[in-house]
Formats: sequence, structure tokens, C-alpha cells
Amino acid sequence: MVTPKKNDSTSKSAATKPASSKLAQDKSASSPAHGAKVGGAKPANGKPATAAATKAKPAGATTGLPGGKSKSAPAVQLGAKSPNGKAPSLGAKAAPGTPAPKKLPKRAKTSTGRDIPNLFRLNLEVGDLDAATRFYERLLGIEARKQAGGRVYFSSGAVTLQVVQVPPERKPHPSADSLHFAVADIDAVYERAKALGCLSRETVHGRPGGEVHVRPWGERSFYARDRWKNALCFVAAGTEQMG
Repeated sequence: MVTPKKNDSTSKSAATKPASSKLAQDKSASSPAHGAKVGGAKPANGKPATAAATKAKPAGATTGLPGGKSKSAPAVQLGAKSPNGKAPSLGAKAAPGTPAPKKLPKRAKTSTGRDIPNLFRLNLEVGDLDAATRFYERLLGIEARKQAGGRVYFSSGAVTLQVVQVPPERKPHPSADSLHFAVADIDAVYERAKALGCLSRETVHGRPGGEVHVRPWGERSFYARDRWKNALCFVAAGTEQMG
């Protein structure tokens, strides 16, 4: 009995089929099924997560707009300047064109934190403003600044000397005894006062006030008085005692 031969092509196909099935199974095992979890979490839309979806959002990105779109807002950069040349500030916004507040000068304060009053002007009353202006210009060696209201100003460092004319119906009231001026050249001022005939005739601690002397408290000074009985004292700069 003769056994019929099998078709060679059929045999080859049968031999290669197991290998093809194995490749298909390996591919199926390596691919996630529809709706499978990625990284332990299932996406809300049921679709597998992709690498692009897991990237970090850029700084300043704003999400939640209709259609799933996102809008990127410009992030604040350190060192960036606004159109007006000033760095943007985080927080409250100033109105456009608002100038920066000016710094007030510091004032001296006491130990309790209160402001110390600054003496800026002294007042001398006279009966003849023109005569008084000429007198003080010669004595002080500076020019008067005329002001409204029958008065003149003399610049005397931080304090202004105001010479004011009183009404004709009353007499000038003499100033407190006395106004002290620190001068660089006391001898020159003394000679001017002597020429004006306004040196004091009083005695100060046993010595003539109208002469230049070193006083018991250390100041080198002399005293004078104008024709309206305003008492004056001139002290050599550098010897004045501030207490």
C-alpha cells in the first residue's frame, strides 16, 4: 500500500504558525488595552495618558478655558522694567504717572521720641526801621532783606534775625537779655561796634561788658546795645559754650 505524500507548502505553513502566534501574543501583552491604567491611575476621559500630556505647564499658564484651551500669562521676570523705567512691584499698583513720595528731612528727636522744636527766627523791635537797617548792616557786615509788613531779615546761620518797626503809638519792647552771635573775627566786629558807639557800659562778672574778654564760662566775647535797648553779645567762634 502506497502512502500519499503531503503537500510541502502545507507542512511549512503548519511549522511557522506557532511562531507567528507567539509574536502576536508578545505584542498584545506589551500594548496597554483600551481603558487600562497608566502609572497606577486611570485618566478621567478613559484614554491612555501620553507623554505630551504629562509635561509640566510653563510658568504663568492659565487653564480651564472653554474647549480645553490654555492661555499663557506673561510671567514676572526679575530685573525687568516697565515702560516708565521702573521695576514692576508685586502687590498694590500705583496710578500711572504717580511720582514717588518725597523723603522728608530727618528731625532731631529726644529720648522720648518727640520732635525737638527748631528755633529759626528771633525778633527785634525798633522805632525807626530805616535807621535800624543801616545800623545792623554796618554792625553785622551783611545786607538786610526787606520784607512786607515793615520789617527786614538778616541771615544769621540757622536762625534769621528779624528787625521790625512797631507802630508810632507804642515804644519798642527790648529783646531778652541778650542775643548771642558767634563770629569768626571778633576783633573786627568789636571795632565796628565801637565806631557805632553801641558798646555796653555794663559790668559782666567784674569786667566791662563793652570790652573783649574771656568770660568765666570760657567764651571770649563783648556786649553791645542798640538805641532801642536791645542787648547783643558777640562771641568768638570756637569758644561758644553749647552746654
